[in-house]
Amino acid sequence: MTQRIFLKISTLFFISSSCLAALPVSSDKNTTLSAAIGYTQFPDSHDQLLVISDYVTDLLTHGRQRHNMSYNFSVKQQLEHNFSAVNKIMFGPALYWQKAQFFGDVWEMVSPEFFNYRYDFASRNISVLLESDFYFNPIAKLMPFVSAGAGFGVAYTSYNDHAFPNIPSNSELHWSQSKTKASVALGAGFSVPISDHWAANLRYTYLYMGKADALLTPFQPISIHLNSQNVLLGINYSL
Repeated sequence: MTQRIFLKISTLFFISSSCLAALPVSSDKNTTLSAAIGYTQFPDSHDQLLVISDYVTDLLTHGRQRHNMSYNFSVKQQLEHNFSAVNKIMFGPALYWQKAQFFGDVWEMVSPEFFNYRYDFASRNISVLLESDFYFNPIAKLMPFVSAGAGFGVAYTSYNDHAFPNIPSNSELHWSQSKTKASVALGAGFSVPISDHWAANLRYTYLYMGKADALLTPFQPISIHLNSQNVLLGINYSL
């Protein structure tokens, strides 16, 4: 499973690099390396029915989100342009790593009287995009920008429920799979120069990945929504 995910990500990076090599590049500090860390918010969880058999249906309820740190890395080159209001355009591959995680209660037979399990439903997501940053002319020392990108990602989704001490552990459900998803990002932020080569930046990014379905039994699937709002604080280094 890990080898398949690595192969998918490597293929996405190769496609991104090939597209970048074909574009007109400016000669002035044309490559920027960026790294950022931040906070991600996924859509709230909702109650879902887990159909075990033709006669047994459980309820996943009281879902709560567990927040995890998110990371962003990019290598972008400065492109030539003729827009007077635009200071520079940066374009290149960007990687986003996130983890959506929800935990809650399992009511067997859709009844709180049979509250015998807790569940953990998670998705580790890696997206590789071709992303453009349009930097506008600076205001004081702040350089505002907007960004847009598109590409693909890999969602590694897992479901585990955990039985209470008086319930046999062999009755637990455990499931996982990886799936390639289309990804689209839109964002905005500002950059603050620190020196000739270094700058700090703060950005907001909305990342669309749709949802991931988990077919735990031969009946209807349950799902986890992967669209996210991200606030990222980062550092840029221009070569």
